[in-house]
Amino acid sequence: MQEKTGRGGGIPPKTDGKIHTHTHRYNAFFALYPLGISCECLLVYASLGLARAWAPLYAWFLVAALAVYVPGMFVFPYLCFLA
Repeated sequence: MQEKTGRGGGIPPKTDGKIHTHTHRYNAFFALYPLGISCECLLVYASLGLARAWAPLYAWFLVAALAVYVPGMFVFPYLCFLA
């Protein structure tokens, strides 16, 4: 009986205790990317009060940047994995 290895399931290849960093790196993207973008958006939102006190036009610029940045959050991962 021949063992299945590689993609498609079956018994995974022996790793001799080594971690598959390539796999972890690209799978962690799905968890860390939305977390990072959410934190960035929260920081910009939290700074809006100070921005209004400093320059109201700058506060509107931050709001406009968030309006473009948030939808881009959903488009960027799609573009990364088109190839």
